[in-house]
Amino acid sequence: MARALAEDFAERRHQRDGNRIAIACEDPSAFLAALLACFACRGIAILPGVTSTEGLKDRADEFDHLITDAEIARITPAARASDQALHLPEAGECKLIFFTSGSTAVPQPVPKTWRQIEAEAETLHQQFGSEIAGARVVATVPHHHIYGILFSLVWPLGTRRALFVPRQISVDAALDHSAECPTVIVSCPAHMVRLASRKVSERAPVMVFSSGAPLMADSANAMAQIAGSFPVEVYGSTETGGIGFRTQSVSGTQWTVFPGVEIRQTASRCLAVRSAVTPGGDWFETSDLCVMSPDGRSFQLSGRNDRVLKIEGVRVSLPRIEALAQANSCVLDAAALGLDTDKGQKLAMVATLTPEGEQLLKSKGKFRLERDLSTAIRTSENAASAPKLWRFVQEIPTNERGKIQAAALAALFSG
Repeated sequence: MARALAEDFAERRHQRDGNRIAIACEDPSAFLAALLACFACRGIAILPGVTSTEGLKDRADEFDHLITDAEIARITPAARASDQALHLPEAGECKLIFFTSGSTAVPQPVPKTWRQIEAEAETLHQQFGSEIAGARVVATVPHHHIYGILFSLVWPLGTRRALFVPRQISVDAALDHSAECPTVIVSCPAHMVRLASRKVSERAPVMVFSSGAPLMADSANAMAQIAGSFPVEVYGSTETGGIGFRTQSVSGTQWTVFPGVEIRQTASRCLAVRSAVTPGGDWFETSDLCVMSPDGRSFQLSGRNDRVLKIEGVRVSLPRIEALAQANSCVLDAAALGLDTDKGQKLAMVATLTPEGEQLLKSKGKFRLERDLSTAIRTSENAASAPKLWRFVQEIPTNERGKIQAAALAALFSG
């Protein structure tokens, strides 16, 4: 398949200038074939992070050619590829461009080389390889983001542990796979909510990975009950690659730094990281506030430096307000945001409710529940910190990797 695709890509480039090839395949085997074909014809693999027609249209300026599952289905049956082996450039010459999640801004392109991807996979194997020997990998997250491609494709294929399953498989279905063979589950917080009703698995997965956001304690505990061990949470970003990992088996567990990764605290108390996969191998400053351990090999996160608003002249930390809301027995999860209005910026909150909260919503009504929740936050902080606008939803809007989407939150207050 890859050889046929490489010949088709070469023909496309001959007919039309441009070597930026967007790969938007949901089938993992088709995705890999297209990726190899792109490298073979010296193209730049663009991973737009979306597969919908509308999403791809929004990023049309970022690529010259588009490959989808439908395109591959059209090309490969009719292709007459030669028997000649597919020749790939050196890993450092194979170029990819990922995009940031866009949770707080317009998605930005992040260039990588295949050598950097391989380096990350080697780090993962160095850290966890001995613990998951012989297990197959099942992912609930898509493979066209850095977390998905590393954990569900590159690392498993490199160690012959890949198990291709339909994309967007549920955690329940992934747990069912573990009953058939030793399994590693690759997932995210958004996919591991409301697991308490799941029965304990007859055969627990060997390991469960989670990334994209910190895992709520309830979800971590529920998975530990079901699977027999706490999920391994991985912290990092598209720009930095993996930075550290932790489990919540001990309250307040710090993040442990991956091998080959250096960290330090900046003057603004943010975490900075340097490794073989950071841009240019230089220090990269994140927006995450941190507290470092004396030995510099572990750290705690303490919110984000870019999630501080000035409301009524007072600096308000959104993570702090979210934590106060979640401390209330009525609130299961919460996401705070600032909304620009004709009267200035207002603090808003989107929340999911516990059964107790749902009952109070029915008995008291929305207005009184909002007032009670805002009063509780105001009592702990100040008047400016009390959300003026509330929306109660069944699920906080996130993307397929579990990252909260600012635009989707704001849309709940439009109209």
